[in-house]
Amino acid sequence: MTTSQHGDERAILRTDGLTKRFGGLTAVDDISFRLPAGEIRCLIGPNGAGKSTFLKLVTGTHRPTEGTVHFDGEDITDLKPHVRVRRGMSLKFQRISTYRELTVEQNLRVATQRIHDGQDATRRIDELLDLIGLTAEREAVAGSLAHGDQQWLEIAMAMATEPKLLLLDEPTAGMTIEETRETGELIQDLVREGMSILVVEHDINLVRQVADRVTVLNQGSMLMEGTVAEVTGNEDVKRIYLGKQAEGTA
Repeated sequence: MTTSQHGDERAILRTDGLTKRFGGLTAVDDISFRLPAGEIRCLIGPNGAGKSTFLKLVTGTHRPTEGTVHFDGEDITDLKPHVRVRRGMSLKFQRISTYRELTVEQNLRVATQRIHDGQDATRRIDELLDLIGLTAEREAVAGSLAHGDQQWLEIAMAMATEPKLLLLDEPTAGMTIEETRETGELIQDLVREGMSILVVEHDINLVRQVADRVTVLNQGSMLMEGTVAEVTGNEDVKRIYLGKQAEGTA
C-alpha cells in the first residue's frame, strides 16, 4: 500500500485508521487517507470494496467503529451529517434524488436556501443554471428532464451551498459517452473555482479525464494510491478491477 505524500496542513479531508465493522464483517479496514485542498481524487475499486461505506463514514451517515475523520483541520468524527454540510461538505448521491415534481429553479432554490435568500439566492441559481447549461430548462419540471440533465441538476444542487469539498457518488451513472465527457469538464471547472472534489466512480474513462490522483480500495482496505498512469499500470489493480478497461477496451 502506498500513501499520499502531501502534508496534513494542506489536507481538506483526512481519515486516520478509519474502520467500520458490521457484526463480523469489516467493511472498511484501517484506512488512512489524505485529500489535499484543490485536488480531484477518484476513489475506485470492485463492488464490495468499501467505497460506499467509506463515503458514508466521511459524511456522517455511519459512525466509525474505530478511527477519526478530519475536515478542513477539524475533527468531525462525532458531528451529525447536517453539521458537516454547514461546515462546507456536500454530497451528490448515486441515485438521483431531485424533487421530481418541482421545476429546475425550485429545486435549486430549495438547495440554496440554506445559505442564501432573496436576490442572493436568485443570483446563485442563475450562476448554477449557466454552469450546468440548463438555463433554458429553468421552468421545466425536474422529472421531465433527460437522465443526464437530472444528474447535472443534482450536481448543481450539491454545489448550491458553495462547499469546500464536493463528494460525488457515481455522478455519470447512466450517462452517454458525450454526457460523461461534459460532466468531466464540469468537475474540472469546479476545481478551478477553488473546490476540492472526491469522486467515487466506475467509469475509467472519466477517471482518466479528471483525476489528479486515484485511491484504490479492495476488500475494505486501501490497495494503493497514485496517478492515473500508476494505478492503471499496476498489475494488482488490473487483476482485481480494471481488467480490459486498463487496455482501453471497455
